[in-house]
Amino acid sequence: MIKLINTEAKMNKIEKIILIILFGSIWGAAELFGGDLFRAWQIPNKSSLLFAIALIIMYSSKSLVNINGSTVIMALIAGAFKTVSDNFYGCQVAAITIDAVIFEFFYFALKTKLYRNFLTRLITAPLLTYIAFAFFAFFATYILRQENWYAGGLTGIGEYLISGALYAAVYSLAAIQIGFYLGAAFKPLREKLTNQSAVFSFRLTAAAIALLIWIVGLQS
Repeated sequence: MIKLINTEAKMNKIEKIILIILFGSIWGAAELFGGDLFRAWQIPNKSSLLFAIALIIMYSSKSLVNINGSTVIMALIAGAFKTVSDNFYGCQVAAITIDAVIFEFFYFALKTKLYRNFLTRLITAPLLTYIAFAFFAFFATYILRQENWYAGGLTGIGEYLISGALYAAVYSLAAIQIGFYLGAAFKPLREKLTNQSAVFSFRLTAAAIALLIWIVGLQS
């Protein structure tokens, strides 16, 4: 099990804020460049692959920023990043925000079991995936009334849930494990912030990476 409590005090609010911005920026870059790349290569079910990447980022980030709602803030940052894309649609921001909200619900309810039990992760990943995809489908169709979704109605939602959602659920089985082990690899970083020099270097490096991501994104 990854013990989060023992090292929590070694990161103050500034480090956590910087990390939330960094992870949100990485998520946004993955959505922007990953989406464009999958589209250019004509890779099917790109939303399913992007969800898997998002799940890796959300779960691994919790080992460093174990704050309720942190991934929702990351999603909003990622959504802001996506606005620079030539293929931007408002429903995309809704999608990743819904993903984060559903993830936060499951993480809050099952946090300890997720870290302790491989089987719990294996069951939770496709379940939260299907709920997130279903919630988004109904939201886009009947709340946003986005043209393509609204025209498809319940039939379109059903097709979405047996195609894109199904692929995403399969990908999530691997994604949640990758996020778990990546988070375990991140954990020692928190324990190294024991002096002002290390803290300053960490802040500078993380902020510089986030800034670089945004510069590249804005110029793309």
